[in-house]
Amino acid sequence: MRLKPVRYQNQRCLHFITFSCYRRMKLLDSGDARNAFERELERVRRWYGCYITGYVVMEAGPYLPEMGLPHPCRAFCDRVGRAQELQSPEMRLKPVRYQNQRCLHFITFSCYRRMKLLDSVDARNAFERELERVRRWYGCYITGYVVMPEHVHLLISEPERSELSVVMQMLKQITSRRLRPQDLPHLWQVRYYDFPVWSEKKTVEKLSYMHWNPVRRGLAPRREDWKWSSFVAWAEGAEGQVEIECPATARRRELMCGQPA
Repeated sequence: MRLKPVRYQNQRCLHFITFSCYRRMKLLDSGDARNAFERELERVRRWYGCYITGYVVMEAGPYLPEMGLPHPCRAFCDRVGRAQELQSPEMRLKPVRYQNQRCLHFITFSCYRRMKLLDSVDARNAFERELERVRRWYGCYITGYVVMPEHVHLLISEPERSELSVVMQMLKQITSRRLRPQDLPHLWQVRYYDFPVWSEKKTVEKLSYMHWNPVRRGLAPRREDWKWSSFVAWAEGAEGQVEIECPATARRRELMCGQPA
């Protein structure tokens, strides 16, 4: 008779997981075995909507230092998290939606199968035009954004009209009609990831993450060289296709109204 380990379920936190091979035997001692484990780990992660912040596979068993609930800011080590053509089952966990929270939302959504469907200048320009049009329709405020070749990040307010989920649905439908290649069934992956942003500190963190993303990926040498983000609006006050809720925009409104906001 052995004591059963304690299980911490539905805690909304990261979990440090350790499990071992049978009798601590070195059953993962070969490169092929460790590679196979990594492939299956990534497949299970996609099936159940987890995110993995770190892991290590040892000869006698793996450690999963930080494994938690679905989250837009996913950072993975080695091959886990990279785009792989894996088949997912029909039933998948639906991401949590935070509606009517009166806060900003950090939204992430990806192109179909993480393909680079926004890799062209024309495609990114068209996406920006549709984003601004949807923003005006529903009365949203966009604090920041970046358009990458295969995904998009938005820091967006809740709309004055309708729900945020409706805004995202409309944005994806309109852009899909305009930009979807004829040989593909979709432009976007289903659903999106939503992270509520309450504090100024977290807002600055998300803006920095978005603006540095093209530089980290090697798409531009400097943040201001990537035209499809909100960096220039924040750094220089320049107007672009998308209106950004920043100090420069507030000053322009003051001048238009002739009085302080």
